[in-house]
Amino acid sequence: MLLETGVRGGALALLGLLAIIVLPGTLRSPIGRATLLFDLCVIAFLIETAPGLHEELVWWVIPLRILSNSIAGVFVAWAETVFGDASQSTRWRWAVFAALLPLAGVATLSGSSLAWDATHAATLIVAVVETGRVLAGRKADLVEGRRRFRIIFACAVGLVILATTMLDAAGVHWLPGLSAVLGLAMVAALMRLRAVMPEPTLEPAPAAQGALPSPSRQRT
Repeated sequence: MLLETGVRGGALALLGLLAIIVLPGTLRSPIGRATLLFDLCVIAFLIETAPGLHEELVWWVIPLRILSNSIAGVFVAWAETVFGDASQSTRWRWAVFAALLPLAGVATLSGSSLAWDATHAATLIVAVVETGRVLAGRKADLVEGRRRFRIIFACAVGLVILATTMLDAAGVHWLPGLSAVLGLAMVAALMRLRAVMPEPTLEPAPAAQGALPSPSRQRT
C-alpha cells in the first residue's frame, strides 16, 4: 500500500510539474491543447482508480471517472494532431472524444454492466484503430525523428490504454495498484512527446557546383 501510494503520488507530481512548466504556451497550439487534456485524463485516471475510490461513487469522483474513461477519444485527437496533416480541418479529430464522453457518463452514473461493457468495447476499438493508423502512416512520414517516434508513441500510449481497459473490464481486483505503474508509463510517453522539436521544413536541394552555363551565356 505504501509503495503504491508513493508511486502514484510521484506520477501525479511529475505530471503536474510538466503541465505547469509548459502551461504558458500550452493553449496557443492545437498540440498543446490536446496534450493538456490528455494530462488531465491521466491525472483523473490516477485519482479515481486509487484504493478506496475505485469501487465507490463519491460526487467529486464522478467527473474524474467520466474523464478517465474518455481518454481514448483524447488519444485520437492527440495522435491526429501530432501526426496528421496540418492542412486538414481538426474538428473531426475531437468527434470520438465527443462520442465517448456521454457514453462514459451514462456508464458512470447508471452503473449498468451493459453500459460499462459498451464503454470498454468502444475504448478498445478506438485504441486499436488509432494505434494502427499511427503505425501505418510512418512510411509516408518524411521526418525521420517523427517516424521513429510513431512506434514509441503507439506502443507506450496505445498499449497502456488497451491493457488498462482489458483489466478493468475483466474485474481484476489489483487494478488500482497496477494503475500507478501504468500511469507512470503514460507520463513517460507524455515526456517523450514534449521533447519533440518543431518539424523541420523541407528545403530544396542547393544547385550543383559547376553547373552548365545557360544558353544565353553560351551565345555571348
